[in-house]
Amino acid sequence: MPMFTWGSRFCLGIESIDKQHEVLVNYLNQLYDAMLKSETKEVIKPILDGLISYTANHFVFEEKLFATHGYPDATDHRKEHDDLKTKVLSFQKEFDAGKATVSNDLMNFLKNWLQGHILGSDKKYAPFLTSKGVK
Repeated sequence: MPMFTWGSRFCLGIESIDKQHEVLVNYLNQLYDAMLKSETKEVIKPILDGLISYTANHFVFEEKLFATHGYPDATDHRKEHDDLKTKVLSFQKEFDAGKATVSNDLMNFLKNWLQGHILGSDKKYAPFLTSKGVK
């Protein structure tokens, strides 16, 4: 059973970003599944690394759109991205050093952050970007 079920309520109406968000949800579900199966670090690490890398690329994509179109709340939105990156990279360092494992607490944090971010901050920029012709 997936931890995060993708649905239309998460769609922003910007196809490129909606597709990226769906990939992030899939990574999150893969990580959750690996945790439930008590997979080894060798199985979990590529999923975790993929999630982190894809998230970073997604943030760059969004932030380029903000810069291109002059999104007025870009600074606050970027701070949310930066705060998550700081937390996740710290976890990744601990995981790689064998000092942390993927836990329910981590998974709930990631799920809640992603849901809240899409339904909150991302839903706020969607009308602005679509008004600029972003699809």
